Amino acid sequence: MGAFSIHRALAGVAALLAVVTLLTVSGLLATSGLLRQATEVQETALESVRAAEEVEASLLLAQRAERLQTADAQAAWLVVDEWLDRVAVYVTTPEEAELVHQLDAEVTRLRRSWDDPAEPGALSEADAELSHTLPTVEALVELNLAQAAEAQAAVLRWSSRAEGWSTVLALLLVGAVGLGLLSVRALLFRPIDALRSAMGRFGAGDLEARVPLERQPEELAEVARTFNDMADALARQREMQLALVASVAHDLRNPLFALQLSARAAERRADASEGERRLARQFGGQLRDVNRMLEDLVDASRIEAGHVELQVGPTDVRSLAASCVALYADSSPGHEVVLAGEPAEIVATVDATRVSQVLANLVSNAIKYSPGGGRIEVALEDDADEVGIRVTDHGVGITPDEQRRVFEPFRRGTGKEHSGGAGLGLSVCKRIVEAHGGRIGLDSTPGAGTTVRVRLPRSAERADAR
Repeated sequence: MGAFSIHRALAGVAALLAVVTLLTVSGLLATSGLLRQATEVQETALESVRAAEEVEASLLLAQRAERLQTADAQAAWLVVDEWLDRVAVYVTTPEEAELVHQLDAEVTRLRRSWDDPAEPGALSEADAELSHTLPTVEALVELNLAQAAEAQAAVLRWSSRAEGWSTVLALLLVGAVGLGLLSVRALLFRPIDALRSAMGRFGAGDLEARVPLERQPEELAEVARTFNDMADALARQREMQLALVASVAHDLRNPLFALQLSARAAERRADASEGERRLARQFGGQLRDVNRMLEDLVDASRIEAGHVELQVGPTDVRSLAASCVALYADSSPGHEVVLAGEPAEIVATVDATRVSQVLANLVSNAIKYSPGGGRIEVALEDDADEVGIRVTDHGVGITPDEQRRVFEPFRRGTGKEHSGGAGLGLSVCKRIVEAHGGRIGLDSTPGAGTTVRVRLPRSAERADAR
């Protein structure tokens, strides 16, 4: 997938939300208008029914007044005319208009029959006219009741449809909002998280960590490219640094070897005094430390370049630990280097030389991190699938911030000011342990000491340091 734009994507999501919202509002407005129209029809029909019933009641009152020859007869006919006018106002259909016109004509004939009582049989004629008029009124009432019932059914029908449409539109709106949120998460949060993750892995020592540009939006792609370029530059700088120190270390090995031979010869001279021998031993010890640092530099450069292979075979790890403890037992008068636990063989398929190098680095660091002396404890753990190595000191410790970067090359933590070192020991240890398919970590409390833990598989299947 090519680069995309957050701006355009968010604009599309906003347009989708706007369309769904517009449809929702339009549907609700249309439904509301239909409901209002049906309600108005129902109200008009009911008012027409009321007016027709009033016409019927007024006609009966007018008939009674005419029969009794009272002075209220004229007023009664005025009421009839008033309600007839009201009925005409509420006419909504041609059928209803025809009935109203018919009713008006019948009322006119009825009133004329009452206005000429001198004619013989006028009373019976008026009664006959009234008998024809009242059914017309009833027909008008029935028609309006039918219209009211139909309007009520329409109200119920549209109300039901409105509920259904409202539910559908609400679901569409919720879906659109959910889609918008998921789109924002996919378009913005995931690329930012990928960038943050790559930066975090690079900061933790993974120099191959890069941000995939094909997953980045246009707005973040430039930032990702800048980070990748910076990471490439730092990786090249680190390779050049390692190549430089490896070259220097290689050039120093020959004169260092000559100095070691001279120190050894001075220590073995027959005419040397005890003071001279002691100075020669101290000088030889310092040369061994320098030689170890040079070996670290060479190993680090080889491991980073992927040129170190493991020569694995059945190895007694406890014997390697015992040899390391014996080597460093007398290296510092203020430290007590001990191997904890009962002696027992612990066999694993590992590179004996490299595991011995890890042990030597860890014990040497423990001594350096304990400038005031104290107990250095090497312990082994024998599990079914793994062999554990634990080196504990009670020295200056490491701060939490330094712990996160202590396995990086050239990283010198608290306590290293008391001794020399290039800051490669733990980095080399980490690479060797990981080359075996194992893992390394530490726990430390400033002022209380440090415990480094190594876990090695029983059988190392990997054959390179990558």
